Amino acid sequence: MTLLNDWFGKFSVVEIVREHWRTLQIMDTASYLDATRDGPRDWWTVGVLYGLPALLAGLAGWVGLSIGDVPASALLGAFAVLAGFLFNLLILLLDVIKRPEGTGHTARLRKETYATLSYCILIALVAVVLLAALVLSGSPVARPLFHLPPVVMEGISSFWDAVALYLSAHFVLNLFVVLKRINKLASREA
Repeated sequence: MTLLNDWFGKFSVVEIVREHWRTLQIMDTASYLDATRDGPRDWWTVGVLYGLPALLAGLAGWVGLSIGDVPASALLGAFAVLAGFLFNLLILLLDVIKRPEGTGHTARLRKETYATLSYCILIALVAVVLLAALVLSGSPVARPLFHLPPVVMEGISSFWDAVALYLSAHFVLNLFVVLKRINKLASREA
């Protein structure tokens, strides 16, 4: 157990992140078919999944794009609904993972799809909490609680806008990965 798992116990999400990280491997290696060991890291995929959203968020911050109050609440609703749908898909995928048939590659692909789907739910939940805080902090009721100059509040808002954009782009890219894996599974199972 890691230190974070010890601290948070049942609430720790470290294992979800670790399992997702394990899925980011080069698929054409012999170690990929061996479920007991990890293959070489696919740094191109890592760069796209983590670097591209950071680049987009940085560019949006540099240009001065802001989420704003109305789109932030719309994003909040979208992430909340998507998190619910993904939970349902995760439950359905549990049945598929338990199937004994299939090659080692298919079984591993099932587990990777499950891990990435769990990670997408985690991103959606983090985004829901962040966007709820963003929407509430922009409300007229919450503003007097901070007692900060407007320039400081604007800087804080810009930072959280960038974080929300990063999470949104990261979430969408990971959903593309899930979609591709489900498509591969469906073509193998047919």
